[in-house]
Amino acid sequence: MKEFLVGTNEAGQRMDKLLFKYLPNASKSFVYKMLRKKNITLNKKKAEGNEKLKEGDVISLFFSDETFDKF
Repeated sequence: MKEFLVGTNEAGQRMDKLLFKYLPNASKSFVYKMLRKKNITLNKKKAEGNEKLKEGDVISLFFSDETFDKF
């Protein structure tokens, strides 16, 4: 599991846009599938991807290290 703390620079962005920045090689369908399956959460709750991020939000990615390294 990896966790990202949303900082001042990322605040105000949509969650899915930030995820595409963190996972540049991942397809959009993969990211949205992981959101649907709750493998990506925002503040320990299910996320849709269209949320506006605030400073201090925590994004959790429940991937294996191999999957994360691939993207």
